[in-house]
Formats: sequence, C-alpha cells, structure tokens
Amino acid sequence: MDEFKPYLDDRWNQGCTNAWKVWEEIVPLGYTGSYQRVRAYFRTKRLSADPLPASPPSLRTVADWILRHPDSLTEAEQLRLKAVLAHCPELDASPDMSGPSRPDPHRAPGPPAP
Repeated sequence: MDEFKPYLDDRWNQGCTNAWKVWEEIVPLGYTGSYQRVRAYFRTKRLSADPLPASPPSLRTVADWILRHPDSLTEAEQLRLKAVLAHCPELDASPDMSGPSRPDPHRAPGPPAP
C-alpha cells in the first residue's frame, strides 16, 4: 500500500474522500490490497487532529515527469503524474515530448536535418 499513498494523498487533497471511489481508481493501476485498507487509511486522515495535506509536486518535477519516457518513471512517479493530469487535463492534451523526436540536451548542435 505504501507505493499508492502518494496517489491516495493527492486524491484526498483534491477533495475526493470517498475510499471506494479511490480504491476503484487504484485497482486498475496495480493495487492488490483490499478496500478495507484504503478505507482505514482515509479514516486515519479524517480522524487526524491536524491533517497536513501532502505538498504538491513542484512545476519542475511535473515537467520532468512529462518530458521523461514513461518507462523511466517509478511507480510512485507514474501515480503522482496521473493525479496531476487528472487535476489539470490541459497538460495531458499537450503533444508527446518524450521519445526520439525530443532534442538531446547533451549533444552538440549540428546542422539542421534535411
């Protein structure tokens, strides 16, 4: 469950406090735990005297996630990026910048391709 906590925290901070709904979202992402564990996690957040929201990722971090090839992201990064894209669909509509068409920042500039 630990690897899904960033996603659960993001959804909580977005105002989704329905454990069943979030459980249904994370099962297709590979979560194999029970609904009761998600419900218990949300219950502790509800009962916390001073619930501190998880800090949102920085702009630089989100840009890094978007520009990197999806296979190079950890599971936690993939989950956090999914939460960001769900919250800001404009980012998801941007062109795919990952892959071979992206310029290599470590390569010396050369003549333009024909």
